[in-house]
Amino acid sequence: MSENSKRLEITFKGDAFPNGAVPIALLANKLKLLQDILFHAAATVENDTAARRGRWTRRYGEVAEPTYVNSHHSDLTIEVEVGRSAAVLSAEFDPRGELLDCVFDFGDWVQEGCRALDADGPRKMRADQRESLLRAFNGLLPGEEDNYQIELRNASPSRHPRLLFTPETKKQVRNYFVRETAASVFKPEPMSLVGELIKIHVDVGPQKIAIRRNGRDIDCFYSEPMRDQITNLMAGSMVEVTGDPTLDRHGNVIKLDRLLDVSTVSMDPLRISRFEHGGKVYVQREPFVVNVQYEDDLWTYHCPQINLWGCGERREDALKDLHENFAYLWREVAEESDGVLDSQARKIKELLRNNDVQARAEA
Repeated sequence: MSENSKRLEITFKGDAFPNGAVPIALLANKLKLLQDILFHAAATVENDTAARRGRWTRRYGEVAEPTYVNSHHSDLTIEVEVGRSAAVLSAEFDPRGELLDCVFDFGDWVQEGCRALDADGPRKMRADQRESLLRAFNGLLPGEEDNYQIELRNASPSRHPRLLFTPETKKQVRNYFVRETAASVFKPEPMSLVGELIKIHVDVGPQKIAIRRNGRDIDCFYSEPMRDQITNLMAGSMVEVTGDPTLDRHGNVIKLDRLLDVSTVSMDPLRISRFEHGGKVYVQREPFVVNVQYEDDLWTYHCPQINLWGCGERREDALKDLHENFAYLWREVAEESDGVLDSQARKIKELLRNNDVQARAEA
């Protein structure tokens, strides 16, 4: 295998990052998560049964730790090389071959929405290996409401075709965890909650985090394969948790007995250049900036530039409302004659028209 075949490229694409302007905090976090994937893949290939606790990754530093090589624009691409030497963990383990095969084969399964397991795919892994690696990939994925994609490529594309992860991929992984739990044991329908992360227990019992929601603290208990994902969280941040709930007699959540997923909720403004509703797509030349707020159990999306709003108890409901209201704005303002519009509506019409919004039937 050539030296270049050990190189990986991770690219950040989409309207959220004009001219490759990826926030440093997000970049650092995603590169750390890519490193986690490589370490878990190394442990999986070696069939390591030791607990992945403490400084367990030191066992794989020589063969799996990525080092910076180069970067490119306009979509920001970071190029890294995997492994600091040609050292091997065992006679059968080729760190430059099996390791990347594992990453890209498993990544293809994730990219395809965690399709049904088969004998040639992740089923041949132990269940704990599969969950640990999937948790690592899950952290790398864009959030369900994010407006960007992450592409992973190898310098040997004929051996490892590119992987493209989108917000839809994140949703499919979350659905996979919910399906797996539902199939294993009868429990109440999993619930998703948003709150402030106030407590993180790692390496002390019990393994849990706690969120504060509406003045109430809710404990959320996690399994060992989620450990790396938990350690990447930051106390004080807003997070969304999904898990199996225990309810009181009033239907309020007391705790989540098993945490299925957790992700940091970004309150950064969105850049949206495409709206869809009612079988129509509205594409604009420059994206509109939409502010995000979560307060009193209500998500609010607001673009003050064109006085566009979307609200809902769930993020997906608020975004759906935003897209529906844009369609209304286009129909009732942008396509209306100036004579029936007030001065504010005429300004909004001018902004929409000057942005070359194209309305067409959805393909």
